[in-house]
Amino acid sequence: MRFPAGPRHYGLSLALGSAEVTMQEEAALYAMLSGKGLWRPLRLTQQDPLTPGKPLLSPEAAFMVMDILSHNPPPPESGTRIPVAWKTGTSWGFHDAWTTGRFGPYVLVVWIGNSNGAAGPSFIGARAAAPLFFRIIDALQAERIPLPIQHDPPPAGLRRIDICLASGNLPTPWCPRRGKTWFIPGKSPIRVDTVFRPLVISDRTGLQACPPYTGKATHTEIFEFWPSDLQHVFEQAGIPLRHPPGHELCDENGTAPSGEPPVIRSPSQGATYTLRLSGKSPDMVPFSATTDASVHRLYWFVNNALEGSSPPGGTFWWHPATFGKARIRVVTDTGQEASRVITLTQEP
Repeated sequence: MRFPAGPRHYGLSLALGSAEVTMQEEAALYAMLSGKGLWRPLRLTQQDPLTPGKPLLSPEAAFMVMDILSHNPPPPESGTRIPVAWKTGTSWGFHDAWTTGRFGPYVLVVWIGNSNGAAGPSFIGARAAAPLFFRIIDALQAERIPLPIQHDPPPAGLRRIDICLASGNLPTPWCPRRGKTWFIPGKSPIRVDTVFRPLVISDRTGLQACPPYTGKATHTEIFEFWPSDLQHVFEQAGIPLRHPPGHELCDENGTAPSGEPPVIRSPSQGATYTLRLSGKSPDMVPFSATTDASVHRLYWFVNNALEGSSPPGGTFWWHPATFGKARIRVVTDTGQEASRVITLTQEP
């Protein structure tokens, strides 16, 4: 498969399917997923020769993708009685409506659009192509064409593990809802869930109590600790979140830093910024970081000098005074930090 333009033309959208493919290329890719990750030229009839395959994906990865697609239920109006692994697609600007899937030993691709490439508001994969896709399968079943039910056994390298459904990570005792997922040992990223955490709350102040807790009126509550960037997404979607309370004033033997450390999003590590530091509109550098939900304030340092602070999810604009290398460090009010080095050069 060759794309009309190189990877730089598509950028990150390539992962979402922005590159152009033909119907035959689309069918070959789904056949590859059904064939344990081996790509072969299409066989349009049973008389076509079966050629040796070229591995594009591991059998484990191919199985996981098909397992995900097979859990996509058919439209309610469909009479399909066999498992179908399928996916819809709508091209940018409503130029094409797609549905592709595997049922029995076959791969079916449905495209709806104009032969001249003109867009149409009805060219939506789920509304235009999917009904036709399932009508074709229903018609084959009505004609009593053999469509054996395929239950592909999982490859030997796969494991089934418990996860916390909210985060997809290994569950802790505080995770309210659990599920199962496939896992490739040594390949799949996995870690213990940190979203749901217990906090010891003071009955008197409503804040996190200082240890030791013996003899104090306290109770334990479970809070959700989402990173600040995801908190912002929830807020935009109108989903209210219960923010964890702050700490009581503890002595030096009190609470230790906890939760996820901050991750600096801007500036970029090792980046070189060409700036104008004088004049009516001197340039500034934005500082931002993703933080744990327990954080209430970020403090920004440049070469160990405090420059200012910002709230989680906010941006602090720094006005440099000199050129050269600068070490940017952020410290949270929970005591955790991150740093990176950048270079400032003068605008020609």
